[in-house]
Amino acid sequence: MTRLRLEIPRVREFIRLAKMGEQIGFYGGGEYAIEAYYRYMMRRIAHIRRELSAIRRRREMLVTKRRDYGLPQVALTGYTSAGKTTLFNRLAGESKYVDGKPFATLDTYSRLVDFNGLKAILTDTIGFIDDLPPLLIESFYATIAEVLNADLVLFMVDISDGYQEFSRKIMSSIKIFNDLGIPRSRILPVLNKIDLMDNVDINDKIGLVKSEFPDYVIISAKTGIGINDLKNAIRLG
Repeated sequence: MTRLRLEIPRVREFIRLAKMGEQIGFYGGGEYAIEAYYRYMMRRIAHIRRELSAIRRRREMLVTKRRDYGLPQVALTGYTSAGKTTLFNRLAGESKYVDGKPFATLDTYSRLVDFNGLKAILTDTIGFIDDLPPLLIESFYATIAEVLNADLVLFMVDISDGYQEFSRKIMSSIKIFNDLGIPRSRILPVLNKIDLMDNVDINDKIGLVKSEFPDYVIISAKTGIGINDLKNAIRLG
């Protein structure tokens, strides 16, 4: 849908020029082809919007049904490549595709997980990304809704990033949480990839997290370091 919406101004300009007699046609197809393509684009956009609305309603119904069963919701979120899917696989016993690149996860996945005696629905979501085009926000609303409806948000951060990058991602994510209206009390930072770190520059990063959040855990989703501490840190209600 985003690609189509980005093409609308260009196609409108083709139509304008064609009607002025300055353009022979859209890719040589003539004025009728231009207008037919424009009408197709608008129909396609309307169709995708209806599908997104249906997905949104289904997810809202699913969240309501889970709550009716008394199942708390835990959402995995954070910047792309922070290790969300690796952690999801470890906690849920799954084998979802792991790439390490932005948008390797293109949909949300939910599984029932036992956090050392506390059962909850864990959902893996699409990661944050810098300068997300406004036209894409509508497409990602369905996964954002999972974060909004969560009883607890596991905020994944790559602690192996350099301090400046680590700080930037922390502060950018805090802005996103604030914009979504998610209080800090519902957010648990999960500092991942400790297996890639030495102890030289970890203190400054931990200090930054402690200055913004009441609690945090340090793990390696890949090797399993700190996973039991994470399970014990899950507190809902």
